[in-house]
Amino acid sequence: MKADLDAVGFRDLSVPLINNWQAREIRTAAEAREGLYQQVPNPVRWADSIRVLAATGAKQFIEVGAGGVLTGMLRNIDPGLSGVKFGEAGDKIVSG
Repeated sequence: MKADLDAVGFRDLSVPLINNWQAREIRTAAEAREGLYQQVPNPVRWADSIRVLAATGAKQFIEVGAGGVLTGMLRNIDPGLSGVKFGEAGDKIVSG
């Protein structure tokens, strides 16, 4: 996988990203590439990543994909956080 990631052009991020193997903010192309590679052999630090996001002021989250396990875990991490899930077969996008 590393060779494939090295073959792809990456640019510095215009929006910061919290990677899920270090649970820290990244901004550079090199950090983004390394983060994608490192998330395969390393454990996901999801709860720590959510705490980092909450510390930046994030309070609402959207879980994309089937199921709602991660949304349910938000309450255990911080009762002030809320989430909605999107991704079941019947879900619809509503535009205003």
